[in-house]
Order: sequence, then C-alpha cells, then structure tokens
Amino acid sequence: MRPCRLPSSPVNRLHEVFDRVLSWARRRSRRVPALSLKVGCPMVSAQRRRGDVRAFMHTMHRRGQVCASARAAELPIESVIGLTLHEVGHHLAELVWGSSEQNEADAVVAKLLGVRIMYAGPLLIQRVSASVAARILGGRR
Repeated sequence: MRPCRLPSSPVNRLHEVFDRVLSWARRRSRRVPALSLKVGCPMVSAQRRRGDVRAFMHTMHRRGQVCASARAAELPIESVIGLTLHEVGHHLAELVWGSSEQNEADAVVAKLLGVRIMYAGPLLIQRVSASVAARILGGRR
C-alpha cells in the first residue's frame, strides 16, 4: 500500500483526516450522521487556557459539529483518528442510546464500527492502532 500523503498545513491536515475518518465511518454504518469540523473553536481554546492539556477536540455544543484545536494536528495520526472517532462516537451514542457519556462514545464506536479506541501516552489521549489508522486512511474496509 502506498503511504498516505496529508496536507502540510495543520488546519488542512485536520480537515483531511476528519473527512477521511467520517467517510470511512459512514461506509461502515449508515447511522453515522453528517458532521462538520470547526478548527479554532473558542470553547476548546478556553479549556486549554484553563489548564486542560487534554483539550484537543470536543462536540455536542453545536448540532452536527465537532470542534478541534489546531494543536491537535501536532499529535500522531493514530491519536487524531482516535480523537475523531471518539467525537463521532458521541453523536452515534446519542442517536443509538439517547446518551453520550465518555465510555458510551467509545463503546458505540466498537459496536457499530468495529474499532477499539485506546488511551495512550502521559495525557491518556485517544488513539487507534497503526493498522486501523492505515485501513481508515487507505480507504480499505
């Protein structure tokens, strides 16, 4: 398989990864809603200023939108994908179970998309395995 080339701009990289992850997820389950990404959300920035070093992405404050800090682009690709899937999972859990707690977001991704979200590193950031990342970015199911 050829390596995936991602855009060099951090904002473009986040959008490209988000679009690929969402497209892959929607092929896996028709229940995945249409979502958009907003990079530079003031709420994520405020969380970071208050000292939340894990604040890279969040969702559910605007219908159909996932928000990200441009700093998320500095994370390894496996973490960007894991964070994205986790946030998509919040929307899925709300649709499927009527609730979207942190553990429910990960559980619905495992159940409907077949992906285990792991937590790694000193900040315990969401991530997927390298093989899952390659499968998602490579477009194979």
